[in-house]
Amino acid sequence: LKGLPLLPSFGAGAAITSILVTFIYWLFVRCQSLGNLRKELRLDVVWKGAAAGCVWNVGNICQILAMDVMGMPYGIAAPIFQCALVVSGIWGIYFFKEVVDRKTIRVFWIGTLTLLGGVVCLGLNGPGAA
Repeated sequence: LKGLPLLPSFGAGAAITSILVTFIYWLFVRCQSLGNLRKELRLDVVWKGAAAGCVWNVGNICQILAMDVMGMPYGIAAPIFQCALVVSGIWGIYFFKEVVDRKTIRVFWIGTLTLLGGVVCLGLNGPGAA
């Protein structure tokens, strides 16, 4: 199997894992009881998180479709799609001013250059490279 038929299992795995990680964090890191978790879960927040997850999964679907159309293997496509994080980071740093610490911004740009270097290397040496 490859492509869209794998998406339901990916979604189920992501949902189960996120629930387990939340419970583990709540019980062992925050050292709280599950009764307290029930009190803190608010419906207005939960549905917004679920909606954000649905939008994120639509992006995954588009990513899979684009890979099939371009005939690009996942190992090459995934780092290129991660460049979206760079665009989001630039918006957060320079437009929304979410990060102002110079050291943090410097680390962001070092990571960005590392990512772009990897994308270039994959493009030059990946499948179909001459």
